[in-house]
Amino acid sequence: AAECVKLTGQDQLRSRPGARVDVWNWNFILLGFLIEDVTGKPVLQLLHEQILDPLNLKNTYFIPYEPAPARLVTGYDRDLTKFPGMLDIGPANTSWATLAFTSGAIASTADDLGVFFDNLFAGKLLSPAMMEEMKTFIPASNPGLDAQTGSGLGLMRFEVSGQELIGHVGEFM
Repeated sequence: AAECVKLTGQDQLRSRPGARVDVWNWNFILLGFLIEDVTGKPVLQLLHEQILDPLNLKNTYFIPYEPAPARLVTGYDRDLTKFPGMLDIGPANTSWATLAFTSGAIASTADDLGVFFDNLFAGKLLSPAMMEEMKTFIPASNPGLDAQTGSGLGLMRFEVSGQELIGHVGEFM
Protein backbone atom coordinates (compact mmCIF):
# COMPACT_ATOMS: atom_id res chain seq x y z
CA ALA A 1 0.00 0.00 0.00
CA ALA A 2 2.74 2.45 0.94
CA GLU A 3 4.49 1.86 -2.39
CA CYS A 4 1.29 2.59 -4.33
CA VAL A 5 0.71 5.81 -2.38
CA LYS A 6 4.30 6.85 -3.05
CA LEU A 7 3.92 6.14 -6.78
CA THR A 8 0.73 8.15 -7.10
CA GLY A 9 2.31 11.09 -5.33
CA GLN A 10 4.91 11.30 -8.09
CA ASP A 11 2.36 12.21 -10.78
CA GLN A 12 1.95 15.83 -11.80
CA LEU A 13 -1.51 17.35 -11.50
CA ARG A 14 -3.31 17.37 -14.85
CA SER A 15 -5.33 20.43 -13.86
CA ARG A 16 -6.11 22.40 -10.76
CA PRO A 17 -8.73 20.74 -8.48
CA GLY A 18 -12.28 21.45 -9.64
CA ALA A 19 -11.22 22.55 -13.13
CA ARG A 20 -12.10 19.30 -14.89
CA VAL A 21 -13.18 15.72 -14.26
CA ASP A 22 -10.62 12.97 -14.46
CA VAL A 23 -11.42 9.52 -13.12
CA TRP A 24 -8.42 7.33 -12.46
CA ASN A 25 -8.32 3.85 -11.03
CA TRP A 26 -5.57 4.95 -8.68
CA ASN A 27 -8.20 6.96 -6.80
CA PHE A 28 -10.26 3.83 -6.14
CA ILE A 29 -7.17 1.80 -5.21
CA LEU A 30 -6.08 4.49 -2.75
CA LEU A 31 -9.61 4.61 -1.36
CA GLY A 32 -9.40 0.86 -0.67
CA PHE A 33 -6.16 1.34 1.26
CA LEU A 34 -7.69 4.27 3.15
CA ILE A 35 -10.77 2.22 4.08
CA GLU A 36 -8.55 -0.57 5.40
CA ASP A 37 -6.43 1.91 7.37
CA VAL A 38 -9.41 3.73 8.92
CA THR A 39 -11.44 0.61 9.78
CA GLY A 40 -8.55 -1.71 10.60
CA LYS A 41 -10.27 -4.38 8.51
CA PRO A 42 -9.41 -5.84 5.10
CA VAL A 43 -11.66 -4.72 2.24
CA LEU A 44 -12.67 -8.36 1.66
CA GLN A 45 -14.08 -8.60 5.19
CA LEU A 46 -15.93 -5.29 4.83
CA LEU A 47 -17.39 -6.33 1.46
CA HIS A 48 -18.79 -9.47 3.06
CA GLU A 49 -20.04 -7.75 6.22
CA GLN A 50 -21.73 -4.82 4.54
CA ILE A 51 -22.77 -5.98 1.08
CA LEU A 52 -22.18 -9.56 -0.05
CA ASP A 53 -23.50 -11.49 2.96
CA PRO A 54 -26.50 -9.25 3.82
CA LEU A 55 -27.63 -9.37 0.16
CA ASN A 56 -26.86 -13.11 -0.12
CA LEU A 57 -24.60 -12.54 -3.13
CA LYS A 58 -23.16 -16.05 -3.28
CA ASN A 59 -21.71 -15.66 -6.77
CA THR A 60 -19.69 -12.48 -6.28
CA TYR A 61 -15.97 -12.74 -5.55
CA PHE A 62 -13.11 -10.39 -4.71
CA ILE A 63 -10.34 -11.90 -6.81
CA PRO A 64 -7.53 -12.84 -6.01
CA TYR A 65 -8.41 -12.64 -2.30
CA GLU A 66 -11.02 -15.33 -2.76
CA PRO A 67 -10.79 -18.28 -5.12
CA ALA A 68 -12.09 -17.52 -8.60
CA PRO A 69 -15.38 -19.25 -9.30
CA ALA A 70 -14.87 -22.56 -11.10
CA ARG A 71 -17.21 -21.42 -13.88
CA LEU A 72 -15.82 -17.90 -14.28
CA VAL A 73 -15.96 -17.12 -17.97
CA THR A 74 -12.59 -16.30 -19.45
CA GLY A 75 -12.46 -12.71 -20.59
CA TYR A 76 -9.99 -10.88 -22.74
CA ASP A 77 -9.03 -7.24 -22.61
CA ARG A 78 -6.93 -5.35 -25.09
CA ASP A 79 -6.97 -2.07 -23.14
CA LEU A 80 -5.94 -3.15 -19.63
CA THR A 81 -2.25 -2.79 -20.39
CA LYS A 82 -0.17 -1.11 -23.03
CA PHE A 83 1.13 -4.50 -24.20
CA PRO A 84 0.08 -5.48 -27.72
CA GLY A 85 -2.56 -8.14 -28.20
CA MET A 86 -5.22 -9.47 -25.88
CA LEU A 87 -4.75 -9.98 -22.15
CA ASP A 88 -6.33 -13.13 -20.67
CA ILE A 89 -8.42 -12.11 -17.65
CA GLY A 90 -9.73 -15.59 -16.92
CA PRO A 91 -9.71 -17.67 -13.72
CA ALA A 92 -6.14 -18.91 -14.19
CA ASN A 93 -4.70 -15.40 -14.49
CA THR A 94 -5.42 -13.21 -11.47
CA SER A 95 -2.66 -10.65 -11.99
CA TRP A 96 -5.24 -8.25 -13.46
CA ALA A 97 -7.26 -8.47 -10.22
CA THR A 98 -4.22 -7.92 -8.03
CA LEU A 99 -3.47 -4.77 -10.00
CA ALA A 100 -7.10 -3.60 -9.98
CA PHE A 101 -7.75 -4.18 -6.23
CA THR A 102 -10.67 -1.94 -5.19
CA SER A 103 -10.93 -0.38 -8.64
CA GLY A 104 -12.25 -3.51 -10.33
CA ALA A 105 -11.26 -6.89 -8.89
CA ILE A 106 -14.79 -8.12 -8.28
CA ALA A 107 -16.31 -10.86 -10.44
CA SER A 108 -20.03 -11.51 -10.29
CA THR A 109 -22.95 -13.08 -12.08
CA ALA A 110 -25.71 -11.12 -13.81
CA ASP A 111 -28.18 -12.36 -11.19
CA ASP A 112 -26.04 -11.08 -8.30
CA LEU A 113 -25.52 -7.76 -10.09
CA GLY A 114 -29.29 -7.43 -10.47
CA VAL A 115 -29.79 -8.01 -6.74
CA PHE A 116 -27.03 -5.52 -5.91
CA PHE A 117 -28.44 -2.75 -8.14
CA ASP A 118 -32.03 -3.38 -7.02
CA ASN A 119 -30.92 -2.87 -3.41
CA LEU A 120 -28.65 0.07 -4.20
CA PHE A 121 -31.31 2.05 -6.06
CA ALA A 122 -34.02 1.07 -3.55
CA GLY A 123 -31.94 2.93 -0.95
CA LYS A 124 -30.96 -0.13 1.08
CA LEU A 125 -27.18 0.34 0.88
CA LEU A 126 -26.63 4.10 1.11
CA SER A 127 -28.36 6.92 2.95
CA PRO A 128 -30.73 9.14 0.94
CA ALA A 129 -28.17 11.98 1.10
CA MET A 130 -25.41 9.71 -0.24
CA MET A 131 -27.68 8.43 -3.02
CA GLU A 132 -28.52 12.00 -4.00
CA GLU A 133 -24.85 12.92 -4.10
CA MET A 134 -24.05 9.82 -6.15
CA LYS A 135 -26.69 10.81 -8.70
CA THR A 136 -25.67 14.47 -8.89
CA PHE A 137 -23.97 14.82 -12.24
CA ILE A 138 -21.56 17.46 -13.38
CA PRO A 139 -20.88 17.97 -17.08
CA ALA A 140 -18.09 15.60 -18.09
CA SER A 141 -17.14 14.25 -21.45
CA ASN A 142 -15.09 11.13 -22.07
CA PRO A 143 -12.68 11.21 -25.02
CA GLY A 144 -13.19 7.49 -25.57
CA LEU A 145 -16.97 7.56 -25.27
CA ASP A 146 -18.81 10.32 -27.11
CA ALA A 147 -22.16 9.43 -25.52
CA GLN A 148 -21.02 10.40 -22.01
CA THR A 149 -22.43 13.75 -20.88
CA GLY A 150 -21.89 13.72 -17.12
CA SER A 151 -20.15 12.19 -14.16
CA GLY A 152 -21.47 11.46 -10.68
CA LEU A 153 -19.90 9.54 -7.83
CA GLY A 154 -19.43 6.10 -9.36
CA LEU A 155 -21.99 6.74 -12.09
CA MET A 156 -21.86 8.20 -15.57
CA ARG A 157 -24.62 9.86 -17.56
CA PHE A 158 -24.94 9.10 -21.26
CA GLU A 159 -27.16 10.27 -24.08
CA VAL A 160 -27.88 7.57 -26.63
CA SER A 161 -30.44 8.13 -29.41
CA GLY A 162 -32.05 10.93 -27.43
CA GLN A 163 -32.37 8.80 -24.29
CA GLU A 164 -30.63 9.59 -21.02
CA LEU A 165 -28.92 6.51 -19.59
CA ILE A 166 -27.20 6.14 -16.23
CA GLY A 167 -24.51 3.53 -15.66
CA HIS A 168 -20.79 3.00 -15.71
CA VAL A 169 -18.40 1.68 -18.28
CA GLY A 170 -15.32 -0.27 -17.38
CA GLU A 171 -11.94 1.14 -18.26
CA PHE A 172 -8.70 0.58 -16.45
CA MET A 173 -6.51 3.68 -16.55
